[in-house]
Amino acid sequence: MKNTPGTFLFALVFIFALFLSACSDSADDAVGAPCDHDSHCPPGGICLKGGKYPGGTCSIPCNSHSHCPYYTACVDQNGGVCLPLCDDRSQCRGGYKCDRQDNRSGGGKAFVCIND
Repeated sequence: MKNTPGTFLFALVFIFALFLSACSDSADDAVGAPCDHDSHCPPGGICLKGGKYPGGTCSIPCNSHSHCPYYTACVDQNGGVCLPLCDDRSQCRGGYKCDRQDNRSGGGKAFVCIND
């Protein structure tokens, strides 16, 4: 089989697609997902329940934003948890609103999905 630029490009795209599909159950995808138990969340994750978290929401304990996945923030709730960032309510699950919360790592606030 002759190697052509098209064959090489196809192989690269295929490998990249496999890589992305392997990451679909990561913490990046799970923070903010509904849950009933910690076991419904990724390893090391927790299921937050109660009035602020209708239907439960998967999260990760944190002390700073560097402990959180992409497009989430470490806020000063439940001893420090990662919650999905938002600009408005339409970016949050049903029952949640986009609300300003204190950053866990000090200073400022972040808009996250919570029912506070």
